[in-house]
Amino acid sequence: MEEKYGGDVLAGPGGGGGLGPVDVPSARLTKYIVLLCFTKFLKAVGLFESYDLLKAVHIVQFIFILKLGTAFFMVLFQKPFSSGKTITKHQWIKIFKHAVAGCIISLLWFFGLTLCGPLRTLLLFEHSDIVVISLLSVLFTSSGGGPAKTRGAAFFIIAVICLLLFDNDDLMAKMAEHPEGHHDSALTHMLYTAIAFLGVADHKGGVLLLVLALCCKVGFHTASRKLSVDVGGAKRLQALSHLVSVLLLCPWVIVLSVTTESKVESWFSLIMPFATVIFFVMILDFYVDSICSVKMEVSKCARYGSFPIFISALLFGNFWTHPITDQLRAMNKAAHQESTEHVLSGGVVLPISYHLPLREDKKLFTFVELFYGVLTNSLGLISDGFHMLFDCSALVMGLFAALMSRWKATRIFSYGVVPLIKDACQVLLLRLPPEYEKELHIALEKIQKIEGLISYRDPHFWRHSASIVAGTIHIQVTSDVLEQRIVQQVTGILKDAGVNNLTIQVEKEAYFQHMSGLSTGFHDVLAMTKQMESMKYCKDGTYIM
Repeated sequence: MEEKYGGDVLAGPGGGGGLGPVDVPSARLTKYIVLLCFTKFLKAVGLFESYDLLKAVHIVQFIFILKLGTAFFMVLFQKPFSSGKTITKHQWIKIFKHAVAGCIISLLWFFGLTLCGPLRTLLLFEHSDIVVISLLSVLFTSSGGGPAKTRGAAFFIIAVICLLLFDNDDLMAKMAEHPEGHHDSALTHMLYTAIAFLGVADHKGGVLLLVLALCCKVGFHTASRKLSVDVGGAKRLQALSHLVSVLLLCPWVIVLSVTTESKVESWFSLIMPFATVIFFVMILDFYVDSICSVKMEVSKCARYGSFPIFISALLFGNFWTHPITDQLRAMNKAAHQESTEHVLSGGVVLPISYHLPLREDKKLFTFVELFYGVLTNSLGLISDGFHMLFDCSALVMGLFAALMSRWKATRIFSYGVVPLIKDACQVLLLRLPPEYEKELHIALEKIQKIEGLISYRDPHFWRHSASIVAGTIHIQVTSDVLEQRIVQQVTGILKDAGVNNLTIQVEKEAYFQHMSGLSTGFHDVLAMTKQMESMKYCKDGTYIM
């Protein structure tokens, strides 16, 4: 496995021992971003090619050839034995442990590739260390890391659960079938037995295997930082570690070659495919990541590196069996058979949305969901895609309204846009305009003094539109007055106060007397009755308190 934390990165600019990337103007970052994206695209090509090679080559032989080619290249160009300080015995022991750990992680990685296929392997395993460390910090530390990291951790966990529970495609299950007794070696038999012990299908066991390998890879990189500084840099460490890995795997490969029957008819035909995988997956990716980690921040490398590799995985997952790509897979006899390796099931859609660099934006996920809904003829995905499209449209409209509220007044819109929004809110909330409050208070005092009106209750006034203020009021009058005259007086007073749409409920004195005898629950009625009993009426209809 590649160690991406070299001494030159840790030393910082000028060798002063400070941490952090070299300051590079933003305009010059473009070429590094393009280089990083193109490298990740090629790595996706290499992993799809690796999957085809693993159908014919034993996994241990495959890893041995990758390590051998990588070690040859890096020893030739890095010259780890002639450059740098002498490696001590204690450091050689650490390099040996580094090589063993790298071989184990590579074994888990490529065995998970054989079980899940390249699409799911890229979705699960190709994460930057900083992403996984953020996930683990959210899960196992009290500090958390903020809402963005918490949301990302939740999406990652949900994505893994979806692959385990909802990735139930029959083609995937058929692809992963392996008749007992026909395993290539005791190693593959042991791995298949371990997965069977968990009680899950092989491709779901591959999901668990890749998650385990991902966590091990991050821990492996973190533990290797100090060693890379001690031996003189990450490149020298990788060259020596790959060389030791070759020496470790060589006896195993010899035994496998003698005891197992090879599926490869001509190793010569596999030279170009293996060269492609070695250069794209092992060498180019390591060197470009090392360069970009010096020139850019780690978070930027993770962001710009993840997007192209996952998009490439989606494209190759749909078109890898196209006749154009058959030229890359001519060495595989099964290349022209009907392919089921890269099928897209419902459980893969959420992991796809998690990996796109829009985890806080629904827009692209909407179109991804619509695209794959049409592709897989899924009514659920299509309907949910339109649902999210309408949600996004509402958000855009709300954002546009917020921006409009900041517009200054012009000759056409002399009041700007804020008053319009404010008026609309007042109408929806049935609020009394503040400019009417004082006048209405005075109007209610005038109403209380009208001759023949005992009292009023439940006055309600609100803005009905920009030019209409509506209101309702209940008035209590004596039995011998002309109620129409009272209504005209109340209407005139409130109209002068600005209420131009009024509803008045007239209640006679006899009504209260009747209701008070029927129900003791009318507290207001009883209180009104007591008030009326305390009044002394004159012959002309007036009353004295």
